[in-house]
Amino acid sequence: MVILTDITEKKKIEKRALRDGLTELYNHSYFQKRLSREIDKMKEYDYRHYLSLLMLDIDDFKQFNDTYGHQAGDEVLRSVARVLKQEFVDESEIVARYGGEEFAIILPEVTKVGLKIKGKEVNELIRSLAVNYNDLELQITVSIGGATYKNSESKEEFIKRADDALYQAKAEGKDTFHFSD
Repeated sequence: MVILTDITEKKKIEKRALRDGLTELYNHSYFQKRLSREIDKMKEYDYRHYLSLLMLDIDDFKQFNDTYGHQAGDEVLRSVARVLKQEFVDESEIVARYGGEEFAIILPEVTKVGLKIKGKEVNELIRSLAVNYNDLELQITVSIGGATYKNSESKEEFIKRADDALYQAKAEGKDTFHFSD
């Protein structure tokens, strides 16, 4: 019985090492490792497959925290994570908390056309999300950047293109999706 408890405890510890404590999404470290693996697969198959990436940022999150408090902000983060996990990603896709109010979604086998569709779907999904907190119904939006992997680019270049597209979406007025060619 002790062995089973040790194994169960070990699995819990391993899970916590891969997951963000607040959102229970994969953490930044796991995202980096998994993206490297997906890029390696692309190389292994001579770039005959597709790989896309979405970067999301909750619009005006600091102002949101300043207005409603950090506990409300935490509930927003948990709600966004929950809706992404339950209603957006499938088994092959990885959603991670990239940083503060930023999320990243690795999309294996998603083409440029598919990425554009998915980016718009996420915007609509989050826009329709009502976060309930202390008798308030809070509305949020996200800005999203996306990129499809280009043969032989580094992981860092790939992330930067998606991140640059995210900043372009912010510059275009937020609550939108921008694609990096």
